Amino acid sequence: MSILILACVVAIVIATGWPLVARLGDATHPLDRLYQSALIGMLFHGGCAVMLAGIGVFSLALHSMCAVVFVGATGWWAWRGPGMQWPSWALVRPMRWETAAMGVVLLVTLLLNGTPAQVIFGGRDAGIYANTGFAIARTGSIVQHDAIVADLATRRGTDADAAQGWSNLLGVQSADRFMSTRMRLAGLFISESNASEGAYTPQFLHLFPAWIALFTAAFGVQMGLLATGLAGLMGVWGLGMAGRALFGPAVGIIAMTLLALNGVQVWFSRYPMSETTAQWLFFAMVYALVRYSSPARPDRNLAALLLGLAGGQFLLARLDFVFVLVPFVGWLGWQWLRNTDHAGFRWVVWGFAGTGLHGLVHLLTLSRGYFIDTFFARLQDTALSALFVFPLLTPNLQRIFLIRPCSPLTYQPCPNQSIPDAPWNYPRIGFELACVVLVIVGALWVRRQPDLLARVRAFARPWLLPLSRVGAVVIGIAVLYAYVIRPQILTPTVVADAFGCMTSTQRVHPTGSCLALQGYIGAPIRPPTYADPVAQFVARIGAAVRGVPLSDPAPLRDLYANSMANLVRVGWYISPFGIEMTFIGLVLLLWRGVNRHNWFFLGVTLVTAFVFIQLSYGTSSQTYIYIMRRYLPNIYPGFALLSAYGAVALWGTAWWRRLLSAGSVTVLVLFLGATIRPVIAVPELQGSFALVERIAALSTPADITLVRGGSPRYVAARDAADTLALPLMAIHGQNVFGLRSERPEKYGRDLVTLFRRWKSEGRAVYALVGANGALWFPGMHFVKKEYIQARIPEFSQLLNQKPALIDSLNISYQRYELVDGTARLPASINATDTSAQVRGFYPVETIGDRTFAWVEPTSEIRLPLPRAGARVILRLNSGLRPDGSVPEVCVVLAGQPLPWSNTEPNWTAPICNPIHDHDEPMLLTVPAGMTSATDTLLVRIDTPGWVPALADAALNDFRTLGVQFVSAQVRE
Repeated sequence: MSILILACVVAIVIATGWPLVARLGDATHPLDRLYQSALIGMLFHGGCAVMLAGIGVFSLALHSMCAVVFVGATGWWAWRGPGMQWPSWALVRPMRWETAAMGVVLLVTLLLNGTPAQVIFGGRDAGIYANTGFAIARTGSIVQHDAIVADLATRRGTDADAAQGWSNLLGVQSADRFMSTRMRLAGLFISESNASEGAYTPQFLHLFPAWIALFTAAFGVQMGLLATGLAGLMGVWGLGMAGRALFGPAVGIIAMTLLALNGVQVWFSRYPMSETTAQWLFFAMVYALVRYSSPARPDRNLAALLLGLAGGQFLLARLDFVFVLVPFVGWLGWQWLRNTDHAGFRWVVWGFAGTGLHGLVHLLTLSRGYFIDTFFARLQDTALSALFVFPLLTPNLQRIFLIRPCSPLTYQPCPNQSIPDAPWNYPRIGFELACVVLVIVGALWVRRQPDLLARVRAFARPWLLPLSRVGAVVIGIAVLYAYVIRPQILTPTVVADAFGCMTSTQRVHPTGSCLALQGYIGAPIRPPTYADPVAQFVARIGAAVRGVPLSDPAPLRDLYANSMANLVRVGWYISPFGIEMTFIGLVLLLWRGVNRHNWFFLGVTLVTAFVFIQLSYGTSSQTYIYIMRRYLPNIYPGFALLSAYGAVALWGTAWWRRLLSAGSVTVLVLFLGATIRPVIAVPELQGSFALVERIAALSTPADITLVRGGSPRYVAARDAADTLALPLMAIHGQNVFGLRSERPEKYGRDLVTLFRRWKSEGRAVYALVGANGALWFPGMHFVKKEYIQARIPEFSQLLNQKPALIDSLNISYQRYELVDGTARLPASINATDTSAQVRGFYPVETIGDRTFAWVEPTSEIRLPLPRAGARVILRLNSGLRPDGSVPEVCVVLAGQPLPWSNTEPNWTAPICNPIHDHDEPMLLTVPAGMTSATDTLLVRIDTPGWVPALADAALNDFRTLGVQFVSAQVRE
């Protein structure tokens, strides 16, 4: 069904743009007309959806009305105009093989993209994108409103319960760094200026979420995630058409085949992220620029319009637009300097102005916080950029801009401690402004000197090819350095042992040098401790030139060490041979010369490749998801296009050249096919919608659900609340809050007042309590309800090697209802009684008929305080340990003091016993004289810890484990 829906959407998109293309397109190129129609449809539907959502009136009916008006108007214009021509089969026949090949690749792409990953959980970027789209479809607006948040914001200054709710139930960000100091959930920003309205804005730019909203409104929530499949399909098609326009049909078809089968492309064509949206927009621009740069083409005006529209819409897609729009705007400036005044250039300008203005307004209003938070440091590099955003900042951030050391706006010491009331740095501001004015005046003067430009171009033209060839040599050396030397995999020892790696044993179970060598195809890569010898040599030369004393090499920080092998990791998904073919294609293309057709593609691809391969921006570790996504918009497609160019360049009249060319393509395709098998075997997170639906059915939209716990570590447990809270809010409109304080019981009395206020309004209050619930509210007690557990399959998220196995996401919560009145704690608990887990517990696991929870070396539970002499029975299990060791467990008891006090428990002397790998009881006697202000007994379990991944790397489990907790019981 999903594949059929995706195919129907492609047809609708093409039909939307067909009338305009029928008027402005080239009737002699049916393939181009088809792709151009799809581009017009994509640009219209995406732009219309995000505009309607931005003003808060999105609906499928209104969007459809806009589409009917657009198609009707363009159809009428096409029908009335003289240029309309209908396609003819006679035009298709000469390119039938080309059309068939491209159609087969697109069909394969459709099949691969037709099963989206159900990534709807909060706490991850993909979940925020998906749920933003769901929320738009449900409410019609990007900006969401929450009546409970509005109530808390209104009363927080006067009522203690609202103040504690504001600080305990909402996420917090530093006022000295971020535009929004509160978050409804992670990624949902609450601005102080409209907090009293309960308004919050999802982060990111919103073109891709608007597409999700469109699919959701038309086909239902589960089909909403097909939007990423459509974007991935358009990216593959765009690469093929751009390659075809640049280098011919063979290169385009091979390139789109290599991209369609790329594991990262398949992954992110199912995973709801905006990279595929940026990808299809970029290659739409590349294609349109090539068509526009050919003056004799009949569809030049249409290509110009597509180029401008796609460039402007990039402002709505991703903040990576800087890599694309800076050279594009520079090109527009160059065309203006040349006095380009033909109709085609005006189509580019008007198209870019229309969508670009929309994107700029969206960026500075709805996405203002996200934009400023992301570019916080770069906006302060110059005085003019800081002044540009200064009126958009919060008062506190304006103060930070003025008082930070080295501020471009004021006379601040650099880099010493700042001065509170430093005067404005008017000379620097004036100098930068004068530079801008000088550039504008100079540009106006140059534009009036056509002869000068002609002489400059005549002078530069003979140098372009030699410079391009010098660039080919320099970039070729840089690629060899980045792939062979910088990762420090090919050490002398590894090279010497390489021939011994050909044995069957080492191929299947590599060790030592052979394991390191297989890092080029996905085995673990050990980050280097120091920079490579070449980098050290260059650094020493630089120090000598500057006259700085030479120092010994410094150890690399993890951020830099992990980035040393980034090009190797790129090669994991295209093979070392794919890197070689990319290298051949790149050097050959540069050697033949950069021209007006390929400069944009080459420039953007090489710059983004350098930026993201040189350093892994956005993360300090090389986790799969946060590294590979950086390479998707233009690096992987660019490498595919260069590989295809190199393979076709090998083709010739000699049989051996043809064999070499065909063999190269075959090897690349076979490697890609083998690589994507584990990616497509199990679509990720299937069952997520069913789980959220099941939880939502347990309460009404008016009720309140609190989410707490999920990890023994505070930060992880705090953020785990968003996992279920976000989809419950976005899809079902439920009132879900995370209890975010490390010790909410310290504020228990005020929170109980808040909960009782909610109950007096007719709302039930529930709690989804994960591991380490640690909840204690005076005057209220928990009534145990449903136990919720699910293991959702997802691709393994390895840290330093290529993932190839299916892992699972363990979601485990016990649902309670908060009821007025006190009640004695349960005398018998098991691993699912999460509200009794004070600290040290991991989520519940079920293996066979056993249900247990691993605990950390120190863990703690709550039980009712019995009379003196009563028995406490713990059932623990050591678990199977690789070394077969038998841990010793020590247990201590104490009466719980008042939770909101700072009194430490008075622990008894420890009782210690060895624990084996079977559920065995451990008996303790409650001593006389033990008292508690809350009639509660604390039980602390201490045991030596171990890390499974350190004992056996194949386990990929970096938790610090103690023993398995099965149950606890008080027996009077």
